[in-house]
Amino acid sequence: MFDVITFGSATCDILTELPSGAKENGESRKICFALGEKIFLGEPRFFSGGGGTNTACSFANFGLKTAYWGKVGNDLFGEAVINDLKRFKVSDKLLIKDRSYPTALSIILSSEEQRDRVILVHRGACHFLTKPEILGNKITAAPFAKWFYIAPLYGQSTDVLRPVVELAKNSNAKVAMNPSGEQIEKGGADFEAAVALSDVLLMNMEEAKHFTKIDANDDIIIMKKARDFCPGIVVITKGKEGALIGSQQDIWQAEADRAEFKEATGAGDAFASGFVAGLFLQNKIDYGIILGMANSAGCVSRAGAKNGLLAKKDLNNLPQVAIKKI
Repeated sequence: MFDVITFGSATCDILTELPSGAKENGESRKICFALGEKIFLGEPRFFSGGGGTNTACSFANFGLKTAYWGKVGNDLFGEAVINDLKRFKVSDKLLIKDRSYPTALSIILSSEEQRDRVILVHRGACHFLTKPEILGNKITAAPFAKWFYIAPLYGQSTDVLRPVVELAKNSNAKVAMNPSGEQIEKGGADFEAAVALSDVLLMNMEEAKHFTKIDANDDIIIMKKARDFCPGIVVITKGKEGALIGSQQDIWQAEADRAEFKEATGAGDAFASGFVAGLFLQNKIDYGIILGMANSAGCVSRAGAKNGLLAKKDLNNLPQVAIKKI
């Protein structure tokens, strides 16, 4: 039995730095260039990425027996993803090699000046996971995981959300889900049913506003409304401003760790997987918050979504996090 099985994207990431002269266009937070202009970027670097593999490697780094269930193409990028999973000791027993689609590709334009990035995505194999590929797997005949973590899903893969959640619940596993903006936009009965069955629901603030249909700047009202849909724990991340965490009884506010910043890709995956790992290890919300914040801070301190993740040895020396009950 695995401790955690993750679902979600598996990509090859090409990371490069935006030039220092790139400016934001007012309050819209858009990086703009003139048509016809030649832009010289920083040195390109290659990493594996995607929410499914990022979180799988994070869970495994904490010492949890982890598998990634998703797809890559039968190509060099797919082999790079598989090799990274092996490096982190993530099982590829459930990984599918697809001959119809290439491995998904992300081009990440990062700005250290503005502590953010733009991601250009070419959809690939991981975005075309199908119900038969889930329900037809012989391993589904018996309980085989304690937790299922469902990272953001896109494209055709959004259709597997409800079957995966029901599979988990039928095997008495707990479910954490971090839906994509595309899933929230699509909504529908299957999405709402999956949320209602989840033990942990994670979103950023913009996604939470869209999910709750509340466009006000009142974080507490948004959290209370989100809790109406999910009977478990709701986590709303706010970037540099930290996060809100709500059980059905209480709401906590946590400040972000002001760590050294290098590159933001994977920060959300690192926080989410750290939080869920904290629940797995100690079944305490405050410990999950501390572990999530520390993991996210470690992630942004190094380029690539996996290179700064905390390891099991770091659990004895976690930084202090300012947490207060509201």
